[in-house]
Amino acid sequence: MPTITHIPEILHEIARYLDPPSYFACTKVCLQWKQLFTPYLWHTVDPSLPPFNRIFNRPGKRIPERRRRLERVLRLLREFGGFVRELVITDNTVLLAAMEVRLEELEGVRFRRVRLEDWKLEEEFWWERRCLQDITSTPSLSVVKTLDTCPWKDVIPRSVFHDWYEGPAARTRATWFLIRNNPGLKGLSFHKSWSSLKFENGYQPDYTRNQGLYIMPLPLYLLDEAESFLQEMFSTHIPELKHLEMGHGIEGSLLNVLGKFLPKLESFVQSERVCLNGFAVRMLNEEAERAPHRSLRRLVVKGELSGDLVRGLVKAFPGVREVEVQGVPRFIPDESMIPPGFGNRLNRHGGGNGNGNSTTMPRKEVLEWPSVESFTISPYKPDPYDLATISKHSKGLTGGRYTKPHSAFNENLGGLLDARVRFQGVTHFKGSITLPSADMFQQLFWAFPATTRIECSSRGRGEISFADNLGDNDYNIEQRPIQELALRNIIGIASLQGVESLLSWMPHLVDIEISGYELDAAAVLEVVRDCRRLRNVWFDLKKPDDYYEEEGGTSLAFQVMVDILVECPETLKSLRGRGHIVLAQDLVESQEWECKGVEELDIEIFGVPRLTKGQEEVLDALSKLNTDTIAKQQLLQEKDVDAAEQIRDRLRQFGHGHELTSAETEALDRRLVSYAIQRKVYQRLGELTQLKRLTFGRQSDYLTRFAPARLDTLEFSLASGLAELGALRCLREVEFFGIDLLMEEREMEWVEQMWGLKEESREQIGLRYGGRYWYTCLKRAEGN
Repeated sequence: MPTITHIPEILHEIARYLDPPSYFACTKVCLQWKQLFTPYLWHTVDPSLPPFNRIFNRPGKRIPERRRRLERVLRLLREFGGFVRELVITDNTVLLAAMEVRLEELEGVRFRRVRLEDWKLEEEFWWERRCLQDITSTPSLSVVKTLDTCPWKDVIPRSVFHDWYEGPAARTRATWFLIRNNPGLKGLSFHKSWSSLKFENGYQPDYTRNQGLYIMPLPLYLLDEAESFLQEMFSTHIPELKHLEMGHGIEGSLLNVLGKFLPKLESFVQSERVCLNGFAVRMLNEEAERAPHRSLRRLVVKGELSGDLVRGLVKAFPGVREVEVQGVPRFIPDESMIPPGFGNRLNRHGGGNGNGNSTTMPRKEVLEWPSVESFTISPYKPDPYDLATISKHSKGLTGGRYTKPHSAFNENLGGLLDARVRFQGVTHFKGSITLPSADMFQQLFWAFPATTRIECSSRGRGEISFADNLGDNDYNIEQRPIQELALRNIIGIASLQGVESLLSWMPHLVDIEISGYELDAAAVLEVVRDCRRLRNVWFDLKKPDDYYEEEGGTSLAFQVMVDILVECPETLKSLRGRGHIVLAQDLVESQEWECKGVEELDIEIFGVPRLTKGQEEVLDALSKLNTDTIAKQQLLQEKDVDAAEQIRDRLRQFGHGHELTSAETEALDRRLVSYAIQRKVYQRLGELTQLKRLTFGRQSDYLTRFAPARLDTLEFSLASGLAELGALRCLREVEFFGIDLLMEEREMEWVEQMWGLKEESREQIGLRYGGRYWYTCLKRAEGN
């Protein structure tokens, strides 16, 4: 039992798991808690998130008056600024207050997009300063009287930045003044809308209008004064910087000199998508040969992926572990826009031929990039529902999803292969991609020889040739025997021709998921025979040519699916997908299954001899005879007799000598046969004692292929042998697609008693015999 002296230690431990709103609530408990939780509350200040979006605003007003808000923020930062280590600048008010109270112990600063209302006037910064000057009535506040006496006037040179209106220019200089006064900064991020990075550069044409937006072309390099300013700022004033995120084109030039400016930097991110055209890529290659950056571990480049760019990144950042490349729109200027005289700039850096053009990087030399554990390719406009990222603990190549098969990801992957770079540390491949041939499959594994997992997704069903993207006819890549691949997981391939034969060559496969592409059952059988380590399998089967359309049809169409169940290895845990159709008689007569430990199974069982509508009506009329009620129920639900003659004899015994007609005899015989085969089907399923999820059918459209008058699925009644599934003690979920006779109250009570399952959802998906065509799901309640 902890004593009162241990309470602070316990509270510090609890504080590790709380968020800012919780810290704020804790400070209101008592004085002791206020003293303990205040440093945690003010460690990271983000005015756009609670509780600071309320603390910084005047109570009672959603958008407070600027002057009153500035006064409030100043007062709060004066009182608690000593605890602030990470600050998010969302508007001029927070920036001015941070400078006024001289926050000099910050470890991280993020400049985020301001509210739309704050951008209406170019004179915004001047207006804020006038508000600040009006607060002089408060004796405790020491303020700057005019802009002419601003503290950054002689420290941050005006000539480095664009000759804009004084408002944004002053904010730009104030931003760098705040950065300069915090030598302990380890993280610095600029959102793309923050205008503190508008440096003068060597080539800045007029704004161009595109789709109603003004787009500023990429500055190809910095003027000497801007370059000197950045070098002094990074190397002298914030030498401990570990993370840098920048935009507005300056990062394209800074990327070339990271090794010289920020040798300790570990993470560099471009906050905007810019075009790293041929000129910029050649500069990157030239700089990389002289000063490669060996400490960088994470790099995000938002530009078009090309072979030359990949090779330049390999040389410039040999130690990087995580790389992300995002696409760019085509209207960003390319190499053709390089103005005259830029070749002199390139020559000064040690390369080029004097006219801005240099020889193309050789593509035949193979480069190794073994340090990369994660390579992400993201589109310019990613799908909002696609998480095109990976866990920091995973190793992979990730591609964002596109709606068209001819996507930028396919083009970028072509450029990646064109670079002739091998990623020996990448073990996880993910992206929206179409692999049209086994040859391209082998080329992919040449570039990523350690890949153990492939995840591909494609909404389009068209196919694309990578040869069109590679461009060179002499792209002869060393092909590695596909049987030697360490591939263990292949997920989501949608349109790879001949995928079945490829899979059978990969003996190390553990997980297979082929969705959106129907496979041939015979090819899948070869896969399960050759891949004896399979654990999780998902595949959709093609409809056979001799599809079982009507009663009396051939069962050969579905015999292969039974063979698949027989041949699956004992390691199998999940066998799911659509079109897993088997006939009841084939299932009953099949050999013993090896996969007795399977936990998830999708299966569609047809071919059950069931009564026709007329036969059901005959038995309904028979049940209304004036016989003993108990005897009648025993008669109509009998499942232990072996011949229809015994049924007739018992009926005579209990039915006062009633003679059965031929129709009644035929109906009773039919029910006896149906119950006998259904009971054997349940017995075979009952052997899978580890089953946790059982699905009878996958999708309603498979059921509509049968004539509406036919009933040949399981009845799911205790009379038909449902109790044989009692051995499935681990069962947690059962799904029924199109079960013709829904469970009656008696069966539902038995299911709930046996497994604790309750009906979670029921949906009518068709009309048959009074609407008995349903999707039903039974699940065990949470915690049971």
